[in-house]
Amino acid sequence: MITIRKATSDDATVLVPLLVEAFAQGPVAEWLVPAPGERRRVYHDYFADVYQREVEAGKVDTTADRSAVAFWSFRVGRQVIPRGRERVLQQVTGPYAGRFLRLERALADRHPTDPHHYLTFLAVAPQERGKGIGSALLTAYHKQHVDPRGLSVYLEATSSGNQRLYRRHQYVDGAELVLPGGPALYPMWRGHHLPTDWPKALRATPSAG
Repeated sequence: MITIRKATSDDATVLVPLLVEAFAQGPVAEWLVPAPGERRRVYHDYFADVYQREVEAGKVDTTADRSAVAFWSFRVGRQVIPRGRERVLQQVTGPYAGRFLRLERALADRHPTDPHHYLTFLAVAPQERGKGIGSALLTAYHKQHVDPRGLSVYLEATSSGNQRLYRRHQYVDGAELVLPGGPALYPMWRGHHLPTDWPKALRATPSAG
């Protein structure tokens, strides 16, 4: 049985490296930090900052054995980059701050404005993948916070493999989000109704089951 619990600051020593391992490779990582020798260090500092901020707000779930982690929040309306964010990114990511800021602005610009829960990151330790742990994190959150209230969830998948996982949990695809001069991300939505600002060409009722 996979037990889900709230992450704490004490879990950072395990979960931050797990996030680095999951995300510091692939087209998005290569676009954000083109220098391979610096990528993992930059990602570690970036995720350490994000983790501390989100865990203090109670928005991070993990498993009892800390083999996976998920970041959640509730969003509504137009998303705005916080004042001072560029300064924080400069401190955390150094010369790559501009790219991280362009990423965050692109995500904010395409974010649906209808009320929804937002899955920012979901990562499973490489050696534990294929065991249903990612599905367990999704299912637990859906059952506790989403489905009983008839709410929706939004995310941006980073690969076709991730898309397949989310489709199994009734997420539907949106139009690709192409980063400026970079790769694509894949917005997905789960809910009884698609958001009002979802691309009309992709409007379809999410499949049941």
